[in-house]
Amino acid sequence: MREDATQLDQLLGAESVDYIFTDPPYGAFISYLDLSILWNHWLGLDVTEDSRNRETIVGDEQDHSESHYKDSLARSLTTSMCILRPDRWFSIVFQHWDTSYFSTILDTVDQCGGELRAAVTQTGDVIWSMHKKKNSVSVLGGEMILKFYESKRAKKADPQIADAREMDAASTLSDVFDECLKNDIEAFTNEALFNRIVIELWRRRALKCLELDRKEFNKRLEERGWTHSSRTHLWSRVGGGRRGAVAASLFER
Repeated sequence: MREDATQLDQLLGAESVDYIFTDPPYGAFISYLDLSILWNHWLGLDVTEDSRNRETIVGDEQDHSESHYKDSLARSLTTSMCILRPDRWFSIVFQHWDTSYFSTILDTVDQCGGELRAAVTQTGDVIWSMHKKKNSVSVLGGEMILKFYESKRAKKADPQIADAREMDAASTLSDVFDECLKNDIEAFTNEALFNRIVIELWRRRALKCLELDRKEFNKRLEERGWTHSSRTHLWSRVGGGRRGAVAASLFER
């Protein structure tokens, strides 16, 4: 079956699905339609101009913009929440240095009544990825699995969350780094800490307002005395790192 994810409610109907597991496109990382021309031709599937215009991607042959990607991603997530039954679960697999993409995912599902219940970093073995193996300090491998519970309950404003417009970006980001590096952490992967920071920024409603690229990420760790090993692919302090990476669940304290 080949259907538009933004229109699945027309095919399946509202509140008709018990569980959703989705792995949405990663911005400009993979040109799905461009790379599947031979496959689609072999299967006898036409790739129409409309399909290309609808594709959730940045760039590609249509030169889609960032806003196109985020709008399309948000529509597909909104539709997914529409077809999900109350008291059911929705899992999303994603990984990217662009925190605004995570903001689109987390904010959209949250606004549709989904409660974030778990976020798990799954890195696996880096040996299979030559790109990760050669550039482990700047490449994010694996995935972050976000698990949402469809409550259908009205949301209440959190009085502890500050207005993002009043935040000092540098101070907030510094506080978040310090918060996520607490609890005697000895060593961790890029992915484990970055994903933890993404969730903490989102909790503070600062994810959309702050930018954190790989250079800034590495700089802040080095300023705090952490060193990255290209052999183990871990960040650690001198004499640390013997017990391995930080726990996978971002909700453990």
